Amino acid sequence: MSNEYTNFVIYPDDEYQEAITKYLNYEKEDIVGIDARELKANIMYLFADGYQYEITMQGLPKQYPKAVLQIAKKWNLSLSVSSNQLNAADLSIGFDNLTVVVKSKEDYERVCKMPKKYTLMVLPEVLEEIYDDVTQRRNIKEIILLSVNLNSVTLEMIKKYNPSSIGLMNTSLHVGCKDLYLPGDFIKIQEAANDMIYKSNANKEGIRDIDKFLGIYKLLGETLEYDPMAVRRILNMNDHNLLGLLRGSTACEGFATILTEILTLAKIDSTVIIGNYESQKGSEGHAWNKVAIDGKLYNCDLSGDSISIREGAKPENCLLTDKEFEKEGYIFGDNKLLDNNYELAQENYDQDEIDKFFEKDHNSIADLIKKEVLSPKDMVEKIAIVKRRYSTPIYLRLYREDKEHYGIQFRRRLTNGMTRPISDEYPSFEVSKRGEFLEEYQKRFGVAKAKKGTILSKGLVLSFVKDKKKKIKEDFVIDVDLEEDEER
Repeated sequence: MSNEYTNFVIYPDDEYQEAITKYLNYEKEDIVGIDARELKANIMYLFADGYQYEITMQGLPKQYPKAVLQIAKKWNLSLSVSSNQLNAADLSIGFDNLTVVVKSKEDYERVCKMPKKYTLMVLPEVLEEIYDDVTQRRNIKEIILLSVNLNSVTLEMIKKYNPSSIGLMNTSLHVGCKDLYLPGDFIKIQEAANDMIYKSNANKEGIRDIDKFLGIYKLLGETLEYDPMAVRRILNMNDHNLLGLLRGSTACEGFATILTEILTLAKIDSTVIIGNYESQKGSEGHAWNKVAIDGKLYNCDLSGDSISIREGAKPENCLLTDKEFEKEGYIFGDNKLLDNNYELAQENYDQDEIDKFFEKDHNSIADLIKKEVLSPKDMVEKIAIVKRRYSTPIYLRLYREDKEHYGIQFRRRLTNGMTRPISDEYPSFEVSKRGEFLEEYQKRFGVAKAKKGTILSKGLVLSFVKDKKKKIKEDFVIDVDLEEDEER
């Protein structure tokens, strides 16, 4: 019996649905002296508060999870069930919004003959085994592919099985309403996440976990903006999940979820912490991350640090201890997944090392830009590499280095409208080859618009500077709206 389990994810009525998920865990010792009827009475009232609940029952007799099924029927709740003890008869109690999670062929065989129609959420490798039978069943309304990480469901699988959506396992290893994505959105998120891995160099062999983490943290901080209005749009699940990676803005939980999933692709363990943050304005719900570096767990708050990172400053809430976070006003919620596998850090990670990383404006992008004379074709290729590896728009300032050379300074835009040099070194090409350079540039990047010595392309602005000494060393305010011109 100790190996028997049932997990429920209960979705409340959309009218009252809140963004935050609450967790209930029951093991044998938790129900001593409590029968199934009493447990039902104890938890029934909880579902009126509008939150999504994850309920896990480990090693309990079948009558206890059956009591939760009865509650779901009474409140007409949408319910997802993953269980190795409930069968088709147990689940056929008459409510319509049922999703059955199947992680093995045995799971499927236990529930497949259920008379009521249900949604099947299934791992791709299991669906491969049972697909012929699934296509013959009239009681399966739709298929959701269950993905354990962003790369475990492919476009080929989506084309083959035509699922209604993709369910991505969250850090509690289950799928909630915030973890369901349309197939097209899932593939776009997958591509964006893998692009982040590439741009941050986290896919390179031999790189330390701390360097992977800082590269990803910095790149996401530059890419994502905190959306203060998301707190008011609490009914919109897309403000709290991975879709923020496509929009470029999200809420605190979106930041934490995106960071966790991308770190997972980089083989770094992380989990989302749902808690509160206390400030002078009072206490409010908040989400951040715990990250495992060198066998120890640290806290980081990317949603807060992103503001500093996008303005070229150093992060202040990066890889700190629980004690330090509590001192700053963070109040911890449930976190039982990583604490058992790693040691809680007793000292902050070396902040000097973090500061040096951000001072250097790392990602290895700056290292690509050197003082060297290039051919027009190689110069355009250099621009393409930097553009591909950087997430923010690139501003190129073409100036007369000397009588024989044009130099190009690479800059990026900050949230305050200013730009900042990517590197202190500038490559150059021969003056006589300016026409050839512009021809190669236009061939590679196209021209969306040109005016006043400025050429706009997608993600690029090339401007011509006459006075190097006066302008090239200064930060400047951009005078073109890149996004607006791109849309045109």
